[in-house]
Amino acid sequence: MTTRRRFLALLAAPWAQAQGLPAGSDRIVAYRVDAVIVLFSAPIFTRSGVGEGVLYFRKEDSGAGRQLRLAFAAGSRPERARGLNRFGYFSESIRMAENAGAEAQYFGFMTRSDEKNIKEAERALHTGTGGVPVVTICGEARDGRHLSRLTNLELEAGAGWSVWPRCLAAAARSLNTDAPDPSRSSGSSGVTTFLHTLSLLLEQTGSRGETPFLYGRNPRRLVWQRSPDSRAGHEFAARHLVEPGTTVMRFEADIIDESTRGRSRFTLWHDPAARPSLPLRIELQPRSFLRLRLEAVEADTPALRATMMNSFDAWLGPASAVLQAGL
Repeated sequence: MTTRRRFLALLAAPWAQAQGLPAGSDRIVAYRVDAVIVLFSAPIFTRSGVGEGVLYFRKEDSGAGRQLRLAFAAGSRPERARGLNRFGYFSESIRMAENAGAEAQYFGFMTRSDEKNIKEAERALHTGTGGVPVVTICGEARDGRHLSRLTNLELEAGAGWSVWPRCLAAAARSLNTDAPDPSRSSGSSGVTTFLHTLSLLLEQTGSRGETPFLYGRNPRRLVWQRSPDSRAGHEFAARHLVEPGTTVMRFEADIIDESTRGRSRFTLWHDPAARPSLPLRIELQPRSFLRLRLEAVEADTPALRATMMNSFDAWLGPASAVLQAGL
């Protein structure tokens, strides 16, 4: 069992900003997912522990430069979520050499969810128990170019959060076996991938801004603002997630698709002095009728660390092979 002290050491770097993350070190944050059903913007039902999540950050410095690996995985527990089976994974591998631009690869998959209202969500609970449809994405940015590929596939029956590493391996293997799907390319000079962009913003001090990032075929940007949240700071201190008196920031952001003008919003809370500065709480509303809150919790971090480290081995090779011809 991981002690609270050990969990806090993994959750964030030492509180003094001057003490950064050592070379070759990683951090893990585990989350409990709570759900709120909303009707006409008013909450009508709340349930705790409907799912789980994990965020992984690794920095490794060497004579050749710096490598970052960032990953996030989350999913529902059907026995706690009225049978709803939703899960996904997204990760990035970034290489930065001295006197050269960053090179990045990313890969992710998530279950397809087309429900637009509560009635459609109810019907989805009673659909067949066959394969599980998912969407995968992979991309690479280097030499000023960005290439990405989006694919639809179906995982075998029984796919779910409890076996998500196995699902990740199957989704990655499909990249080499699916029928060709035209990849999309665009300029990428000076623009970073999504998780990398977010990690950089959380260590900055600006109160608001707009920041482009790379993900998929369409240009995207984050429109964000941040402010101190003393109430959240007291809550996290009471749960021993931060030291008493720590200034916790509330970071609100809209993701804007420049081509479709689509917009999605999320909010997270973090300690800006920690290195890396990882979210203590995440809130998002994937559907008009559903709000999700991810709260940092204690977990078996050695097992989580091994799982997240191994997840990169599952997709880096297949994704590189698919994208190599276009770069």
